[in-house]
Amino acid sequence: MVTIVISIAAFVVAALTLVLTVRREVNAIRPILVFTYRNDGWYVENVGNGPAMDLVFHRLRNGTVTQNVRLPTLATGSQFCLHFARHDSEQIFLATYRDTRGKRYSSRSQSDLSTTTEGFQIQRSSDPKSLKRWWELPDSDK
Repeated sequence: MVTIVISIAAFVVAALTLVLTVRREVNAIRPILVFTYRNDGWYVENVGNGPAMDLVFHRLRNGTVTQNVRLPTLATGSQFCLHFARHDSEQIFLATYRDTRGKRYSSRSQSDLSTTTEGFQIQRSSDPKSLKRWWELPDSDK
């Protein structure tokens, strides 16, 4: 009887350990995007652990979206120059993206402060044709 109880307890501990380890590993794969400014303009950079997929850049002025641009997937440690918004210091930048599991995130830059939250902070268009593509946009000073 004692042997059965010990076996069951060992099984329960092993199962819990496995579940917690898998959950921790899955949660560790989270992209985190930040906006950084350099001499040649604004960049979006992935400082998290996992690729930022289905990435859309939004520019906002007075709470209204003025631009929606599809950006390429950003791998961990990679960056992308926002050549179409080089030196814009007046508008709010927002990036909406997903991780490899499809979980939604938003990163926002306002007054030189980047913040990241779970979920989309704005309603994204479901029509992919409504998005501009980064390679079609000219370089801009603003």
